[in-house]
Amino acid sequence: MNPIPKCLNVFGDSNSDSNLAADFKKAQKEKLLHWIFKFVPRKKIGMLLFCFVSLAVFMWVLIVSKGEDARESIIPSINIVSSNTLSDYNIINPNINLSAHFRTHLDWKANGVMHPWRNSVTHDAEIESVLEKLYLVEKTDIITGQVIEIRSFIELKVKLRATENASGLAVLYFTATWCGPCRYIGQVISDFAEKYPKVVFLKVDIDEAPFVAAEYKPTLPPSFFFVRNGREIDNYLGVDMDLLEAKLAQNERIGMCVFI
Repeated sequence: MNPIPKCLNVFGDSNSDSNLAADFKKAQKEKLLHWIFKFVPRKKIGMLLFCFVSLAVFMWVLIVSKGEDARESIIPSINIVSSNTLSDYNIINPNINLSAHFRTHLDWKANGVMHPWRNSVTHDAEIESVLEKLYLVEKTDIITGQVIEIRSFIELKVKLRATENASGLAVLYFTATWCGPCRYIGQVISDFAEKYPKVVFLKVDIDEAPFVAAEYKPTLPPSFFFVRNGREIDNYLGVDMDLLEAKLAQNERIGMCVFI
């Protein structure tokens, strides 16, 4: 008499499936360990871990020590009067490039990017406050009759603030190196800056100052935003310089034009 064959469970067994999965993971783990031990003896694993941890600790100590050294060099700046500029301080102290170091720090801070030395170098509010005042004093000079290039968000805010104190008018001009039409209208914008000396022209490369572009969201370069008292009052997108000048003249007449 033939034995009755066992029925095949076509739906599968969940327990057996989970066991198979566990066995598969275990086999993969053993295979990985086998390859590791094949190239790295067991006796050397502890040594490698020790070397890795030691290297990490060394790098951390190096970063902190550099930050503290920079901080000790910066502390004398607290005694600087607010009428001095960063350039003057650099002439007196040629070994400390405060201008470059803290212009970068303040720009990155304003743009929302963590400065690698921020916690160790400029944690002191007093130091940061003094340096920011020096930066503002140095950058608040407005030169009319020419196009001013803007490379950071904080520089834009400082120039707009200075514009409010001067003429109150400014135009924000967004461009890019890859923008073909921007190359041809550059000279026209410079001519406008000479023709309308009461208007501050600020030029922004969207690749060099992406945070400024993110604030105003120009569709495409060349784009122009007319700003007064920190508020956008008009804008223009295009290369028709006659239309742009008409907008410029109109906003200047009513005292509400800002060129950036």
